[in-house]
Amino acid sequence: MVSQMEFVDPTLRSQSSGETPLRAYVPPPPRIGRAPQWLTKRIRKHMPELKGHWGWDTGISLVYEAAYSCGDTWGRWIDHSGTLKLPDGRQAFVSEPYPLGLDALQALLAFCDRLDITCSVHAASSHYPTACLRLILTEKD
Repeated sequence: MVSQMEFVDPTLRSQSSGETPLRAYVPPPPRIGRAPQWLTKRIRKHMPELKGHWGWDTGISLVYEAAYSCGDTWGRWIDHSGTLKLPDGRQAFVSEPYPLGLDALQALLAFCDRLDITCSVHAASSHYPTACLRLILTEKD
């Protein structure tokens, strides 16, 4: 597991000196293709209508089904996603999509409201620093 990395974007230059490339913090990547157990349990509890649908018995597929049922018909906010253990020991669902439009953000909020979970949005991602967002979904305290 990577604890901390640095990414140098050759296309971006510091304004103070036009020759110095900008460096960006790169957070640790999630375990791609995995959904934390707390999230799949919560989906099964709050969305029993999905039983029998594609993905009911698998983690990441169930997340896609739940997102679809909350209005995200293309799974736009779920990209380069998986499970990550946070510094405080909690498991989080992390997704690193490319920039999102209003409809995808509304679908993400509907997903979080329906499952009573929190989402934080970060600028630094591990998949493609400087181009992807980082969404961290966790259980409410």
